[in-house]
Amino acid sequence: MDSFSQLLRRWRSSRRLSQSSLASEADVSARHVSFLESARAQPSRDMVLTLAEALDVPAPERNQMLLSAGFAPVYQRDKADSEHLSQVSAAALRILERHAPYPAISFDQDWTIKALNAPAKALFERVGLSVGDSLLSLCTNATLAAELIENWGEVGQHIQHRLRAQSRNAGGLPKLDRAANLMGKDPVIAGFASAITEAPMISGIYRVGEMRLPLFSALLSFSGVEDNTLSGDQIELFFPATLEAQAMLEELAQSLPESGS
Repeated sequence: MDSFSQLLRRWRSSRRLSQSSLASEADVSARHVSFLESARAQPSRDMVLTLAEALDVPAPERNQMLLSAGFAPVYQRDKADSEHLSQVSAAALRILERHAPYPAISFDQDWTIKALNAPAKALFERVGLSVGDSLLSLCTNATLAAELIENWGEVGQHIQHRLRAQSRNAGGLPKLDRAANLMGKDPVIAGFASAITEAPMISGIYRVGEMRLPLFSALLSFSGVEDNTLSGDQIELFFPATLEAQAMLEELAQSLPESGS
């Protein structure tokens, strides 16, 4: 396990803060931050939490900082069937189901699928993805990804940036880093040259049978997360980028089950 001083330096560097800037954010002296990073001083439990808050460190990594400083972790993993997590899961499913006839999907920090609504199933099951599978397996399979998404070079480049940003913000996530590196070797992604367009959003052109669906998406996450089980969970909501795609999704919904958790 890395020492507290190492973790503190790493997080400060990832947040691109100077020692004086961090000291200002945490309302401590820059000298004290310097002493903590050089291990010439040991932090109190409250100081660990104060610095972690100033650095916006995710809950699991705050536990690591506490353990490295000799303190017990404070952020726990609740049981999946606990009342609290059941309520959160119900809320997520409600969002997904109410988003129909547009696709919606929820996934965890490692991009493992937790739930899909019926339209999302129609999109992703055709390439063999369902609940419990990893979206990273699609991202790192150039043939499969190009089969599902017509403009994979553009979308793949965007996803690659997303993976790196998420890993960086979480202090490093090896699974996401490996996936981003593999995607960098995909010639379709590597060969894509970004161009300035008039489009306000990047749209993926998804294929469902004979249909071509231009879709853009929005990401949702739960705020105030105190439980490790929820840390990094995201919900991605897809929207039609054209009126034609909207009509096709509404037509597709007529042949799909109402609920697809």
